[in-house]
Parts: sequence; structure tokens; C-alpha cells
Amino acid sequence: FDIEAKQNEHWPQLVENELRKLGKKKVRVINAGIPGHASFDCLGRLIAEGHLFEPDMVILCVAWNDIKYFNEQKPLLRAFKPFARTDNPLATYQNWLDELLCRYSQLYVRLRQRYYTWTINVDTEGAVPKGEPLDDTAESGLVQYRLTLNTFVDLVRNIGAEPILMTQCRLVSPNNNEKAKSLVKYKYVRLTHKALCQAFAKTDAVIREVASQKKCHLIDTQAMTGNLDYFADHIHTSAKGSQILATLVAESLRKKSEEKN
Repeated sequence: FDIEAKQNEHWPQLVENELRKLGKKKVRVINAGIPGHASFDCLGRLIAEGHLFEPDMVILCVAWNDIKYFNEQKPLLRAFKPFARTDNPLATYQNWLDELLCRYSQLYVRLRQRYYTWTINVDTEGAVPKGEPLDDTAESGLVQYRLTLNTFVDLVRNIGAEPILMTQCRLVSPNNNEKAKSLVKYKYVRLTHKALCQAFAKTDAVIREVASQKKCHLIDTQAMTGNLDYFADHIHTSAKGSQILATLVAESLRKKSEEKN
């Protein structure tokens, strides 16, 4: 998901462009990124639909949305709250009068939007979790993340494709200045800056561990971490960052192809 990109300029599309420049004329990159999805969502989408595309390779790049569950001690099944339209007044009329006014009054729609956004505390990534920022993460979240990545690699191989793991490039860094920190939405993960940096470091370690143990290719984006020019917020790249990331990914895949040959 590339929040700043114009049509056909999201970084997966740019990866395709870069690979074609490198001589891979028949390559096709499918952007399967979904806003808000964690690793377990990606696992579900691959087994329920993604395999039908018969991909040669599947790249998994996700951490931020998993970290949202790192402050939970309970199992994912108990922590995960499926989306229900009926529970969301921003998506569902509350009664016949509400529906009637929404249909005929833009003023009412705008006031209604502001009221519900304020009362249920919704921002760009959904409802904001309650509670003070934590200084550490729960081990259970990392255990779940490791299990999901291991299962994902196995699933990709089961559909006849090659799994590739990729660390999530991000603005978040121990060296962030105040301007950079102002772009990070800590409220969604309920972690302090130090704890969030540690959480990302732990996900990086798990990604490298799984890639090593499962002997699958790893794309490391560490060179981009913390560079304010490359990011629009905590993890979403700017136009410049999207191009840098695409070049990095394409070059890594080129080297992989040469080593294989």
C-alpha cells in the first residue's frame, strides 16, 4: 500500500518498471497490498485467493500492522476484532431519520462525520486503541509473528512459488529528530518511541531468522530507515522513497537471479 503514489506509480509497479529496464521484459508485478493488513491477513488472502494468480515469487513485507498486536498478552484470536459494519456509525445509518438527513443535507453529513470521528476516536488507520503508551511489548505477539512468517513461507512453497521475505522500511529510528517523530502515529501501537524502535528491531530479527532457517531470499531495506526524505509518515514512502525502494528491491531480485543462474 503506497499512500502517496499516483496511479501506476506505487512502488510495486515501479519495481516492475525497474526490472524491465534490467532486461526482464516479461515480468509482471501484482500489488496485493491492503491498508491495515497484518501478516496473518496476508496469509489468509494468499490461501483464499492469491494462489489463483499462480505467482513465481511472493514477497511479504509487513510489520507495523502486526506491531499493533504486540501490546496484547492474550492470543490473537481473542485480541483480533473483526470489522462489523453495524458497529461503525461512519459506515452505517443509525435510523431512518439519520438516513434521510444524510441523503438530503451535506451540512448534516459533515457535522455527523465530525461528531462520530470525535466520539469514537477514529483516525486514518481506524479506531484508536485506548490506554497509555507502553515501554515494552508482549512476547506473545512476537511468537505469533514468527509462526505466521514460517507458515507463510511454507504456504508459498506449497503453491509452487518462491517465498521472499522483506524487512519493512520505515521512518522510525532511534535517531529520529522531533520533526520525524511528529509523523509517527504512536497511538495505533500504544508504544513509546523507544519501545516502537525495539519492536521493529525484533521483527527484523524474526524476518532474518526465518529467512535463514527456511533458506529463502531476504530483501533488507535497512538502508532507508530513518531518512525523512524517503517517508510521508511512519512507514509509507514519499514519491522519492517509493522510487528508492523500487530500485532497491529490483536490484536485490537481479542479484538473486544471477546467483541462481
